[in-house]
Amino acid sequence: LVANVARDFRVNWGAVSSLLCYNDYSVLLKDENKFDDSMLNTLGCMVTAGPTYTYVDLISGKNATFMDDPLGTGMGQGAGNEWETRFNINFEYYF
Repeated sequence: LVANVARDFRVNWGAVSSLLCYNDYSVLLKDENKFDDSMLNTLGCMVTAGPTYTYVDLISGKNATFMDDPLGTGMGQGAGNEWETRFNINFEYYF
């Protein structure tokens, strides 16, 4: 299950031409009974400046595959069924 809200803002801040602010929420319902369902919420903005794109995100997850995986299986089994938060910056250059 996925829900997304986004808004694009055109700006004229030197090289910066636009901001795309978004909130993405998803739930992964797992078939395996011993695995807890995963929830992930990403709040952030993408900054466009010429051929570069910079994503600045605050990611909160519960039993998410890359956040709560004490056994290292990549399946997000869940250890404490607690929300965890990560701050992410991703820089991309297109040529």
